[in-house]
Amino acid sequence: MVAVFTPAQSLQEITSDAAAPNNELLGKDDVRLPTDPATKAGGVLVNGEEVTGGTSGATGDVVRIGADTVFVDVRNVAGGPFNAAEVLTGGTSGATVTTNGAPTVPDDNAFRTGKRGSITRA
Repeated sequence: MVAVFTPAQSLQEITSDAAAPNNELLGKDDVRLPTDPATKAGGVLVNGEEVTGGTSGATGDVVRIGADTVFVDVRNVAGGPFNAAEVLTGGTSGATVTTNGAPTVPDDNAFRTGKRGSITRA
């Protein structure tokens, strides 16, 4: 994929994603937790709230929630890694969702939108 942009456009404009209003970059200390949308209960997780893993006891701050909650990106993970199949509970919302795969760590160049490709100046 090649994205073409004009000098007047900002990086935020070309990487914009309605599901991620803050458009932060994922860093090497952030993790993506794949989740099963069918397990959502008690409302929805909220960007900025702390989530806790039901089995691991790990905690982290939500920085992005994928469309239909197919994943949750967290940072500031403490208390150990999250487990591949555990209930995440939002500390503010009380919402829950179950992870359905091992946490992944993005490479340093992955945008929060999950889109990769070349950017060419017009």
